[in-house]
Amino acid sequence: FPLEEFARYQQRARANLAQQRANPGFLAAEMFTRAIYGSHPGSRIAPTLASLDRTTRDNLAEFHLAHYLPDRAVITPDGLVGRVDRTTPHEARVLTLLHRDCEVAVRVGRSRVDGVLQWEFGERPLLNLLYVSSQEDVKKGDLVLTSGLGGIFPEGVRVGIVSRIGIAENGLMKEVQVKPSVNFRSLEEVLVFIPGGSGRGPRMHALESAAPDSAIPESAPADSARAKAAP
Repeated sequence: FPLEEFARYQQRARANLAQQRANPGFLAAEMFTRAIYGSHPGSRIAPTLASLDRTTRDNLAEFHLAHYLPDRAVITPDGLVGRVDRTTPHEARVLTLLHRDCEVAVRVGRSRVDGVLQWEFGERPLLNLLYVSSQEDVKKGDLVLTSGLGGIFPEGVRVGIVSRIGIAENGLMKEVQVKPSVNFRSLEEVLVFIPGGSGRGPRMHALESAAPDSAIPESAPADSARAKAAP
């Protein structure tokens, strides 16, 4: 993380915060949340200038190492971008939906039909919704969302809109094309989805297997052994 780039993002965060503070609707939402949660951390809906000033480049690098891990979903407010492929201490490589290795388990929002979305590169590159039977209810204009199957992508993230439907030559499957919700040509900033309780925090020690009730320690007194053996 170059220091000048970190300073630029920090300055932009301050400007965004100042703009939020000038919005009466935001201030009302903040006061309402504080009235509900009090001093609980859940009462904070935005960073403060003090917290921004305390944040250092080392804090950002530590957070990156702890949470920007392979197979984390990458999203924007418009929808799904892809997943983290691999990381280094200073950057993360992302496989977008426009990569054949980024397969996504999805579901048609209206009819709840499941399938797998995969990019197909050729004369007419497109996103294909695979494994959809010719008998399934899928229509042009249907919203396609992540199904949550597979454990990488959270359920319910917008992926795209069905743009074309046909029937395969064998007549058994539908050929479904999907237009992505995200405009990859103008994509600048993304978010990495961090599941609750994830990261490199402390882990629980493995539980030792408990001895069966019928097991008697070698050092147990004779009376204790007879008591355990009694019906």
